[in-house]
Amino acid sequence: MNLHQRRAVYIVGCGPGDVELLTIKAYNILTSAQVLVYTGSLINPDILKLAKRAEVMLNSANMSWREILEVLVAGYNQGKLTAWAHDGDPTIYGGLWEVILALRENGIPYEIVPGVSSVAASAARLGVELTVPYYSQSVIITRPHGRTPLRSEERLSQLAKHHSTMVILLGAHAGEAIKNELLAGNFDLEDHVAVVYHATWGDEKKFICRLEELPLKLRERGVTRSATIVVGPAVEALLGAIKPTTSKVYGDHK
Repeated sequence: MNLHQRRAVYIVGCGPGDVELLTIKAYNILTSAQVLVYTGSLINPDILKLAKRAEVMLNSANMSWREILEVLVAGYNQGKLTAWAHDGDPTIYGGLWEVILALRENGIPYEIVPGVSSVAASAARLGVELTVPYYSQSVIITRPHGRTPLRSEERLSQLAKHHSTMVILLGAHAGEAIKNELLAGNFDLEDHVAVVYHATWGDEKKFICRLEELPLKLRERGVTRSATIVVGPAVEALLGAIKPTTSKVYGDHK
């Protein structure tokens, strides 16, 4: 497909960090983009090096959504291949809504290019399947209470009551709050928590600890951002604390 003929603003998922985990489409857009806005240090610099044709390349870390929109619209109107590069997958906590609604209102086509999420990358680096037969057929992707408010039904303490595998993003700075919320949701101090910082990056860190230790272990390892926290059956199965039942997908059906 000729990207220039497609004529759209591309919102591109750049994956968790490893350049080899870029999709072919993301690679083609990044290497062809003439106007590129990117989500700052959340994207591996090795990925940004691919944007050799970019005439305009802006870090969105200190930009408002209106400023991002202005750059994207200007690039599109000038007939330039224009992209907004996101870490992971842009459809999960990507902060897209204001921009895509404004693009729609202005009649400017856009295309979201999915990327490998840190959710999948962290599970892969831990060596687990997030769903566990019998114990957890649901995976809850969530975040702790922060600048973006949560409805009371979405607080960690409420979601934890489902006893499903939970993947907590944007929460490495809030270890104490996460611990307390999970305890309020019937988790136990002895339950285990897995943490992956910068999954697939060269400086990746990963560890498993008891819930009671989570705030301390985060501080000891200097992990305050860019980490995925996993709790629930997937972690307990990895440690052998529970034993998954035989999968109905590949099990013995005789």
